Amino acid sequence: MVPLSELGAFLQENRYLPRLKKDLYTGQYKVGSMDTALLEKIEELSIYIVELNEQNLRLSYGLISQNQTLTRQQQQLQQLNASIQALEAQ
Repeated sequence: MVPLSELGAFLQENRYLPRLKKDLYTGQYKVGSMDTALLEKIEELSIYIVELNEQNLRLSYGLISQNQTLTRQQQQLQQLNASIQALEAQ
């Protein structure tokens, strides 16, 4: 399976998916080999979707963790500011 970055570069350069190349002389696809190639592409795309979903979940969990850390830090900052104001008032 081709990594997404390589697939994008291939598509930009060649204007077709790998293994779905048209016959250069007739501009036609061979039907039997096309069915097999399309099934392979469906499988590859399904794997890409699963991988992207897993990556999306990891990023979401990381974002939740960062938001929790930010909330704690903001609370600590407010407490420190309150302490500073109390000391300045003395």
